[in-house]
Amino acid sequence: MKRIILLTYMLLAMSSIIMLRGDTIYPCERTGGHTEYAFIWNETWCAKASWKGYEDDWMNIYFNKTVILIPYETYNIMMKTGSYPQIHHTNELETNVGKIRCVEFVDVNGRRYEDWIPAFKLYG
Repeated sequence: MKRIILLTYMLLAMSSIIMLRGDTIYPCERTGGHTEYAFIWNETWCAKASWKGYEDDWMNIYFNKTVILIPYETYNIMMKTGSYPQIHHTNELETNVGKIRCVEFVDVNGRRYEDWIPAFKLYG
């Protein structure tokens, strides 16, 4: 069975302070989707999270440290998913806590997009 790996690079610009512990992806129906790996960083720090397999809270992954996102700062996030996430077909998405901009989305066939943002949730 071919493993599905989708890679996304995004920029986050927050409009309010957010404290993060982890991430979860909203998968397409019947795909059992999850985030395999997430990496968030700026110029002075980084945090990473890895999937632990199908046990307990398997749909969520947790960063190796608490992350505090400050308003008007820009952060980079890279996510690798284990199946197909739901997609916002736009290069920029305004949310109630900030803005997400797609830098690059690479699908399972190696095709690159600059206007695909996976549906995901960062939580504290």
